[in-house]
Amino acid sequence: MRGEERARLRDELRRPGGPRALVLYGEAGVGKTELARRIAEDLSRDGVHHQHWSAWADVTLVRLFGQLGASRRALVDLMAAEDASYPAVWDAVRARLFELPGRVVVFDDIPAPQAAEQLLGVFAETQVTVVFTSRATSGWETLPGCRAHQVRPLDAESCAVVAGRPPSEAGAVLAATGGMPALARMAAWRDGPLPPHPAALVRAALDDLPPGTRQALWTLRRWGLERFSRETLGQLDEHALSFLLSSGLAWNAGAGTYVLPSAVSDALGVSDTPRDQSLLMRVRLASVDITGAPQRQRLGDEYLDLACRNVDVLDDDKVGRLAAVRLLHHQVVALKWLAAHGVRTPANTQQFVAPACAAAAREVGRMERAGVELDTRFPGPEEGLLAHETGRLDEGLTLLSEAERASGADGFQLTTIRASVLTDQGYPAEAARMLREGPADAQEGGRVLVWRQIERARAHLLLGEPEWATGILRDAADGVVAQDRYRVGAWITLQEGRALLQQSKADEAMRRFRVALEQHRAVEDARGEAWTHHYMGLAMARRGMLGIAEAELAKALTRFRGLPDTFGWAWTLHRLGLMRRDAGDHDTAGLYFRDAAALFLTAGCPHGTAWSELELAALGARDGAGHLVSAIEAFSRLRDRLGMLWGAYFRAALAEPRGAAPRDVLAALEDCGQVTRSDVSRQIRTWRRPDPVLLLVPDRTRDTVLLSDTDPFGGACHVSLTLLDGPGTVVRLRVVPAAGHPWAGRRESLPWLSVVATPLTGCAVEPVTALVRPSPDPGLGAEFRFAPRRPGLHRIRFTIADEATGTVLQQVETEIDIVDADGEDLSAAPHPEHVWGA
Repeated sequence: MRGEERARLRDELRRPGGPRALVLYGEAGVGKTELARRIAEDLSRDGVHHQHWSAWADVTLVRLFGQLGASRRALVDLMAAEDASYPAVWDAVRARLFELPGRVVVFDDIPAPQAAEQLLGVFAETQVTVVFTSRATSGWETLPGCRAHQVRPLDAESCAVVAGRPPSEAGAVLAATGGMPALARMAAWRDGPLPPHPAALVRAALDDLPPGTRQALWTLRRWGLERFSRETLGQLDEHALSFLLSSGLAWNAGAGTYVLPSAVSDALGVSDTPRDQSLLMRVRLASVDITGAPQRQRLGDEYLDLACRNVDVLDDDKVGRLAAVRLLHHQVVALKWLAAHGVRTPANTQQFVAPACAAAAREVGRMERAGVELDTRFPGPEEGLLAHETGRLDEGLTLLSEAERASGADGFQLTTIRASVLTDQGYPAEAARMLREGPADAQEGGRVLVWRQIERARAHLLLGEPEWATGILRDAADGVVAQDRYRVGAWITLQEGRALLQQSKADEAMRRFRVALEQHRAVEDARGEAWTHHYMGLAMARRGMLGIAEAELAKALTRFRGLPDTFGWAWTLHRLGLMRRDAGDHDTAGLYFRDAAALFLTAGCPHGTAWSELELAALGARDGAGHLVSAIEAFSRLRDRLGMLWGAYFRAALAEPRGAAPRDVLAALEDCGQVTRSDVSRQIRTWRRPDPVLLLVPDRTRDTVLLSDTDPFGGACHVSLTLLDGPGTVVRLRVVPAAGHPWAGRRESLPWLSVVATPLTGCAVEPVTALVRPSPDPGLGAEFRFAPRRPGLHRIRFTIADEATGTVLQQVETEIDIVDADGEDLSAAPHPEHVWGA
């Protein structure tokens, strides 16, 4: 059927100097879409099909670029672009997408010639052949370089052939089908006399359907889904497809999709699509084009299948453009449920759209765009994850707590992200415990479970257990599903390289890092690239190639700044400072360490802050004593034995006047593998010299938080809270150095510390800020007046910082129970309970 017509049009398009576009126009159901598909197949070269189907309701440049294989990062930029900036963004990717001949783009059901003219302008100066189908019957002759062809109904004889009826019934078949190929195929499934006209034929076919299939069909039409996948229809009625095909009410469009003929759609009535159509489009963009899931994975949603039908092979060469990186499973399932149940409220839909769009932007390094996409009305894991990946660790914990309160549960994903933040802050033991225990309900499993194992491995690496981490990573690799194997696999490879580096296998680690870098590049994971360059720099440094190491760290620094990721940025500056320190360039090293300390403080990373301040103290920076005290306090809170030992060493080395050599500290450093026996002997031998050579903290020391239950300083500063007698509720706060602390026993030259009081419940505290000195003397403390607005349990947070540098030294919270004994007067409970940070 239509063989000659198809061949004639195909040859016209192939002829040198021939038309660059074809319009197939005609009434609904006449067979335009089927003819366009056949011509597109003929025009494809070397058996590779490049036709891209886009029903007019879904036509946007962003969607088309995704179908044609644009990079995920370009798609995010296009999704975010305003109308005025579309041309410039389009020009940036057009050459790459359309430089090869043989591409065919089919736009189905274009409403008018004006719309086709706009789309043709997009393809100017490309080698793309464009095929339009439309019901509009006039105006096509004005389109430049376009061949317009009217697709007419079948004649009576052809109708009878398609319907499988004898020539004697040709007239009856033509009357029943109106010459429409789809209806002729429908007639082929009916026995006996045919209805007198097309509407009656369609109605008879619909009436013969089982109730469940009929309802499924109405649901598809209500949501405007004339093109659908087997899996989506199966969600509504698992037997529906077989009934629709056997009755001719649907036909196979190839590539796993099926189509309702126009006559069937018209008979079902006007589609009742969601009122916020642009919102639905953004879901499709986030879940389809940006994800890039491969066709070989049956994804269960026509939004995904439409963009994936041209992906026949998954190989390394195509992975950057076509491979599955991230299937936003829960968003797709939620949207499928919304479609099936006819839920159309934009607010409900937005609750699922925002995280999908934000995740799409975040995973390609467009962090600012990800923040714009998120809807603060619906706090969830994505907000905390974005804060973590941009290096805002304290803020991330706050957002995760808000998400937990909003959902009413600390879910599998929330605990995984929270543990990741704690690891980066320097609390790997707490993170490992949280990941080991976790919530009892692990229904989110799958991809989240694999990421959970990766985070467990990261925690154990920071605990100095690379062998244990390697075993966990091996289990994680076994659980990676096909569509995650590149993005997730890249992070597994990166952690494997870190484990090898901790085991002093720099050459093997470098090989793993190179593999990870290629994997991260393939899936356009900018943050993964940055961290891989960072660790490649460390590996090259430990191989003695300092020039190459600094070059790799410079690449990492550029990428972290561009994201931005404050945490990665700070650690890269710190590592560059170490290299400048080892090269004897102390001035530049000091600048790096000072900038790193400020960024760590902004990020909320006490682990990085402590090491940067310790290095500043060791370099003799201005206010070196203050930096040293801050580092000592942080290491004590982290229970980081290596940090505490090095702090004790520098406290003794920088003391004036210098006392005896700290033999016990040096011996402990030797036991921990931080220094050699000759280093210890040299230190003891030269300790009393006027200008001794100080030990340098090895760069690998930052890779491990070696937990300790003892404090080599002989104690840290503790915050003492006392509830005073008398009218009202007054709390006295003192910062008391323990015995052995640098401030202990001193009455002169004690530093000023600022205290900020923050009420966390319905109460007021005055003053808001105060200054204290570290001393048990009550006169050097501060008093805060507490004014509750209601009886019950109240909580106040006190933040103590170095007044000179602004460095936060400690944060404590206290609870005060206010009782209403006689129904009128508020009175304080006997004492506040100091609940954290003592």
